[in-house]
Amino acid sequence: QPEGLLNNSAVSTGASTDADVPTKALVAELISLVETANATNQNLSFLGSPAIKYLLEITKLDAGSGRFLMEKMNELLGYNFVSSTLVPVLSGNAPLIYGDWSQMFIGEWGSLSVLSDPY
Repeated sequence: QPEGLLNNSAVSTGASTDADVPTKALVAELISLVETANATNQNLSFLGSPAIKYLLEITKLDAGSGRFLMEKMNELLGYNFVSSTLVPVLSGNAPLIYGDWSQMFIGEWGSLSVLSDPY
């Protein structure tokens, strides 16, 4: 039984796994965790639900600049951001996922049947 990306204990998580409001420091921490794991920089992107995207769009970058974490459409701190309703809400929290998607493997069981040709 596959456990999935969000339930895999081998996947690094940020210090705050239940933050109510995202901050630049929490987002930068995800980037740092992936860089520390020696990921390539070829396909780095963020993935999150529409709920976290909304929070990123309305959360100020700092106290005085008037800027927001997510100012450009589908871009967070210079990296691509993909929003999907397929990202689940966990215990009332909307996860933000960051990684090198070219190194992710997806397996699906039960969707393919192989029959040998008896002739």
